Amino acid sequence: MRIGNVAGADAMLLNAASATPEKPIRIDQFSDGKGPLRSYIGPGAFGDCIGQLATYTGSLPFLLNVAAPVPVHMEQLAAASSLPWAYRAAPPSSIQNISLDCQALCQLVDFPVHAAKPEEISLDWLELQKQ
Repeated sequence: MRIGNVAGADAMLLNAASATPEKPIRIDQFSDGKGPLRSYIGPGAFGDCIGQLATYTGSLPFLLNVAAPVPVHMEQLAAASSLPWAYRAAPPSSIQNISLDCQALCQLVDFPVHAAKPEEISLDWLELQKQ
């Protein structure tokens, strides 16, 4: 398995606790005005996905990408999580799109329609924080 960013286990959300309006999370901004595009999945959705794969009765592919079906922009996830954040100019070495093709996973796992929305990924992460 190749696993995308699990919300809360990724660098951005791990740094959320120390972010303040005076010291916000910095997100690279690219020439199109947007931030990095990444494959994310909420922790609850990840657990559900692994559970479905563990009980799948057919044969699984040799390689399987695991993330929500559609990648999200990091600034959308930060905003959905109500985190203080600000853009910074992306260094020339930064890569804007690092996302996984999860079509094969979607053939095997039932994802809720909203599983790839930044708000849902954030809610999934925030719900875990309460436990």
